Amino acid sequence: MATAGIPIFEGPISTGSLTINGTGADDNFSISLVGGDPIPPLGIAVNGLGQTTGDKVTIFGGAAQATVTHNFTNLNDGSIMVLQGTVSYVPDSYRT
Repeated sequence: MATAGIPIFEGPISTGSLTINGTGADDNFSISLVGGDPIPPLGIAVNGLGQTTGDKVTIFGGAAQATVTHNFTNLNDGSIMVLQGTVSYVPDSYRT
């Protein structure tokens, strides 16, 4: 995760899950697999909290992904399953 291109969190999380809340503006969430697996066992939840034109989640780097599965719960929300774990997203509002 980065603010204006500057990482705001780096390092592995060995237990639990991670929730990242965005802003009411357009957010770009980037998760890098370059330095290893940053996705905790229970996954990452990304809450966009609204947007002007759209929020974006990018997962990049690391070992080649044999399978990437996108699961949509509606037109906006869903999850991305990669070898390292699951990233769920709610781009348009914060939901619990």
